[in-house]
Amino acid sequence: MSRKRENVRQCKVIRQLIDDNKYTKALELIDAIPLEEVGSLDDLYRYAELYEKAERRDNERGNVC
Repeated sequence: MSRKRENVRQCKVIRQLIDDNKYTKALELIDAIPLEEVGSLDDLYRYAELYEKAERRDNERGNVC
């Protein structure tokens, strides 16, 4: 399978994981793909929002302990 086709498939899987609220798994997959090869700005925005949510959550957890 071509690299581009594989990246498109991975983006589809990540979108589904985000829709299913499986954020940790989605972040793992996002970390595994080169973001410069993601063809959709919408996907990149979703990934950025997910990273921001994860960072805020980590900061909140750090402040509580």
